[in-house]
Amino acid sequence: MPEREALRPHQSQAIRRICRGITEHSSGTHPNFLLQHAAGSGKSKTAAALAKELLLLRDPSTNQRLFLFAFIVVDRVHLTQQLYETASRYLAELGAPTSWVALSSSVNQLQ
Repeated sequence: MPEREALRPHQSQAIRRICRGITEHSSGTHPNFLLQHAAGSGKSKTAAALAKELLLLRDPSTNQRLFLFAFIVVDRVHLTQQLYETASRYLAELGAPTSWVALSSSVNQLQ
């Protein structure tokens, strides 16, 4: 298996800051975050890596998982398959279960 490609510094920093912000506000409400990326800066990989970290994130006081699901929503049909493939490949390289990634073309399939 080829060596997995590491996240770029801006990707790692954004994910760390978001996770820290969430755990610092563990009162049941979580702050809002906006990630902006330029073209070619690794949006798909950042989204996949952030979803993985959110699924592993635990409340520091109770050690309970904070998130049971992470949804990545795209507003362009052509990005759906690209993001699915990127997330599947990246998470598989990390040893995540294949059940962590699913492709849905409508909200009805999420129920």
